[in-house]
Amino acid sequence: VDAAPITYATTAVPTLFVHGTKDDVVSIRHSQKMHQALLDHRIRTELLTLEGAGHGFAADEWLKAKDASIKFLDSVFHFKAE
Repeated sequence: VDAAPITYATTAVPTLFVHGTKDDVVSIRHSQKMHQALLDHRIRTELLTLEGAGHGFAADEWLKAKDASIKFLDSVFHFKAE
């Protein structure tokens, strides 16, 4: 239990979760629960779900994840990557 990330939700840093809805390695419920725990503690968080994606992403899914990451980092650090 002490090693579970959700244990530290009260002191977490801003976090972006990117998770495929068809991930058969790590259940999307883990990201959903952690995302909600961060929201409950007023920690900046976003959850991007990639419909039909598995544990690894195809090229178009990777581009969505990359774009979301850049947008999220810019919203947190106010730094525009080019």
